[in-house]
Amino acid sequence: MSLLATIPHTVEKLDGTHEQIALARLSIRNLYLFAQKLAATDGPGLVALATGKSAEWIDTLTPESYGELHKKIIELNFPAAGAIAKGDPRLAALLMPFIQEMQILAAIVGSHGMKLPDLSPAPAPSESKADAASESSTSAPIT
Repeated sequence: MSLLATIPHTVEKLDGTHEQIALARLSIRNLYLFAQKLAATDGPGLVALATGKSAEWIDTLTPESYGELHKKIIELNFPAAGAIAKGDPRLAALLMPFIQEMQILAAIVGSHGMKLPDLSPAPAPSESKADAASESSTSAPIT
């Protein structure tokens, strides 16, 4: 497994114990595997890829802990996969169903007070109001 950096994360096991693990910021090659597993809805495979843990270990987690772990892995790695997808249409095609599902889910669960992970990149800096005002004062009116 090729890892660039890791962040600590604590999981809870079915027996009530807690374990600190490392979540990976995946390498470019592994981001392609990440996208394949995301597209195939292979959640346990996605968790194994980003943690280096076995399927048997994953089965020892509480459902809540597994869900939080899965969400954190997506939040950690999806923005990088999305950045690569801007230049790779095949990767973009793998990610598109997930993006569409997240948009639909956001509309559905938003009314129930649930929160989905924010997978969008940081917004671009906006221009200052002074710049916008000076441009609009010199622009021809739209008719």
